[in-house]
Formats: sequence, C-alpha cells, structure tokens
Amino acid sequence: MALERLTAALNLAEPGGCIRLFVDLGPQMADLLKQLIDQNVAVGYIGRILDAFKEDAHKAVLDASDPDGPSSHNRFSSSSSNSAFRIPNSDLHTSQPLVEPLTNRELDVLAMLAHRLSNKEIAAKLFISPETVKKHLNNIYGKLSVSNRRQAVEKAETLGILKR
Repeated sequence: MALERLTAALNLAEPGGCIRLFVDLGPQMADLLKQLIDQNVAVGYIGRILDAFKEDAHKAVLDASDPDGPSSHNRFSSSSSNSAFRIPNSDLHTSQPLVEPLTNRELDVLAMLAHRLSNKEIAAKLFISPETVKKHLNNIYGKLSVSNRRQAVEKAETLGILKR
C-alpha cells in the first residue's frame, strides 16, 4: 500500500522535478525508493532523488567539519544550493532509538528547541508557518512520548538524538 502511494506521488512529482520533498522525509524514504527501483518504477527519477540523499549527507559531513563553523549569532546556516536551514551535524546524531524515527524536518525543529527558539523564530528560520512548527512539535512530542518542549529536548539528549 505504501509503495503504491509512493509510486503515485512520484508520478505527480516527476514532471516538476521535485526532489527535496522526498529527501526531507529522511532515510526511511530512501529505503522505500530503493524498493521501487527494484520493481523498475521511475528508475531515472528515483536515481536523481537518491543522488540528492547522498549529496545531502555529504554536505552535512562538510558542514560538520567546517573549521569556521556557524557564527555564535546564527547557529543555523543555509546551504548555498537551497534555502532550507540545516542544523550543524555536531548537534544531532543520525541513528535514532525510536519506533518511529523523527524526520529531518522534525530534527531541525528539535535542534532549534534545544537553543530555546520560539515557534515564530523557528518558523522564520525554516521558512514555514508557525502552525507548521506546531504540527512538527506535536509529532515530536508523540514520537518521544513527552508533553512539552523541555521534556522533548531532555528526552532527545537522553536517547542520544541530540548532543548535550
């Protein structure tokens, strides 16, 4: 069922060349896309999406090893290839001990919570609405089984999702 819906989404997204929306869904999406390649579904298009996953991971490694690092006034730097903000790799661990792992965007929001940013500040930095931030927070709270921002940060640190 999931692969059928993903195939339909790919068919809708391919004419527009949409790639980022799949990459932002994280490694679980890459696994599903690989399954579709095995079924000969949109092989060329999925190949471009999977290449973007590799580029995204490579950029994260480069960002983490950047000697200049983010400035103390703006810890969230934008990538030159797109306007989405990336959290420094040093703040996040890639493996998650959760039944339902956090998406890349939820990890971005979580890292900003650790820096005590408000919903409006998070929304501005991620170019999303405050309502979308609230939706991400609700998803984070549910996945971490917590009920507020501080608990979410503490639990993420305890689980090793966020570094202290």
